[in-house]
Amino acid sequence: MEFYNDKIEVNAGIELVHISLDLDADSASGWAKKASLPWPTILYADHDKEVFTTPFFDGDPEAPSYILVDATGKMITKDKTHALAKINMLK
Repeated sequence: MEFYNDKIEVNAGIELVHISLDLDADSASGWAKKASLPWPTILYADHDKEVFTTPFFDGDPEAPSYILVDATGKMITKDKTHALAKINMLK
């Protein structure tokens, strides 16, 4: 949460979105509320899999997965370490 507060929340050019792959919507939304996530959560039933899931994963994605995409939806990196490093460089 500290990284979010320091690097993402303060940068208008970056948005963090949680896309839940949990098939149980009540569990997914309950977890997001309990964790007090300040970013939007898109539930599994509410997202377009052809846009938000399929292009970025071969088979079942690991949870959690970190994917950094640009404003056009082009993937920059799918690796948490590289995504956080790239975000850290953006000002």
